[in-house]
Amino acid sequence: MKGLLDTDGTIARTKTGTRIAFYTSSSKLARQISDFLNILSIKNGISKARNRNNNSIYVYQRDKAKLLKIIKPFRARGLTE
Repeated sequence: MKGLLDTDGTIARTKTGTRIAFYTSSSKLARQISDFLNILSIKNGISKARNRNNNSIYVYQRDKAKLLKIIKPFRARGLTE
Protein backbone atom coordinates (compact mmCIF):
# COMPACT_ATOMS: atom_id res chain seq x y z
CA MET A 1 0.00 0.00 0.00
CA LYS A 2 2.79 2.42 0.81
CA GLY A 3 4.38 1.88 -2.60
CA LEU A 4 1.06 2.44 -4.36
CA LEU A 5 0.49 5.62 -2.42
CA ASP A 6 4.02 6.83 -3.16
CA THR A 7 3.62 6.34 -6.90
CA ASP A 8 -0.09 6.69 -7.73
CA GLY A 9 -1.60 8.37 -4.72
CA THR A 10 -1.89 11.54 -2.77
CA ILE A 11 -2.14 12.62 0.84
CA ALA A 12 -3.08 16.25 1.13
CA ARG A 13 -4.44 18.67 3.67
CA THR A 14 -7.61 20.41 2.60
CA LYS A 15 -9.97 22.89 4.23
CA THR A 16 -12.18 19.99 5.35
CA GLY A 17 -9.41 17.67 6.58
CA THR A 18 -7.00 15.22 5.03
CA ARG A 19 -7.59 13.72 1.57
CA ILE A 20 -6.12 10.30 0.79
CA ALA A 21 -6.65 8.93 -2.71
CA PHE A 22 -5.11 6.48 -5.17
CA TYR A 23 -5.41 6.87 -8.94
CA THR A 24 -5.29 4.18 -11.62
CA SER A 25 -6.53 3.64 -15.16
CA SER A 26 -7.13 -0.04 -14.35
CA SER A 27 -10.62 -0.86 -13.06
CA LYS A 28 -9.30 -4.25 -11.90
CA LEU A 29 -6.50 -2.67 -9.84
CA ALA A 30 -8.96 -0.16 -8.37
CA ARG A 31 -11.18 -3.05 -7.20
CA GLN A 32 -8.15 -4.92 -5.79
CA ILE A 33 -7.01 -1.87 -3.80
CA SER A 34 -10.55 -1.35 -2.53
CA ASP A 35 -10.84 -5.02 -1.54
CA PHE A 36 -7.51 -4.88 0.30
CA LEU A 37 -8.55 -1.76 2.20
CA ASN A 38 -11.80 -3.53 3.13
CA ILE A 39 -9.79 -6.46 4.52
CA LEU A 40 -7.98 -3.92 6.72
CA SER A 41 -11.42 -2.58 7.81
CA ILE A 42 -10.71 0.75 6.10
CA LYS A 43 -13.85 2.18 4.51
CA ASN A 44 -13.28 3.44 0.99
CA GLY A 45 -14.99 4.16 -2.29
CA ILE A 46 -14.22 4.11 -6.01
CA SER A 47 -15.20 6.84 -8.41
CA LYS A 48 -14.67 6.90 -12.17
CA ALA A 49 -13.80 10.19 -13.85
CA ARG A 50 -16.17 11.18 -16.62
CA ASN A 51 -14.75 11.10 -20.14
CA ARG A 52 -11.44 9.77 -18.84
CA ASN A 53 -10.03 6.34 -18.19
CA ASN A 54 -9.21 7.12 -14.58
CA ASN A 55 -10.41 5.50 -11.35
CA SER A 56 -10.02 7.19 -7.96
CA ILE A 57 -10.03 5.18 -4.76
CA TYR A 58 -10.64 7.42 -1.76
CA VAL A 59 -10.52 6.65 1.95
CA TYR A 60 -13.43 7.78 4.13
CA GLN A 61 -12.63 10.45 6.70
CA ARG A 62 -13.07 8.29 9.80
CA ASP A 63 -10.53 5.67 8.61
CA LYS A 64 -7.77 7.97 7.35
CA ALA A 65 -5.83 7.91 10.62
CA LYS A 66 -5.97 4.10 10.61
CA LEU A 67 -4.47 3.92 7.10
CA LEU A 68 -1.77 6.48 7.91
CA LYS A 69 -0.83 4.47 10.99
CA ILE A 70 -0.48 1.29 8.91
CA ILE A 71 1.53 2.69 6.00
CA LYS A 72 3.50 5.39 7.86
CA PRO A 73 4.00 7.68 4.87
CA PHE A 74 7.07 9.89 4.61
CA ARG A 75 6.43 13.46 5.87
CA ALA A 76 2.91 12.74 7.13
CA ARG A 77 3.29 14.63 10.40
CA GLY A 78 0.29 16.81 11.14
CA LEU A 79 -2.04 15.22 8.59
CA THR A 80 -4.31 13.58 11.14
CA GLU A 81 -4.66 16.55 13.45
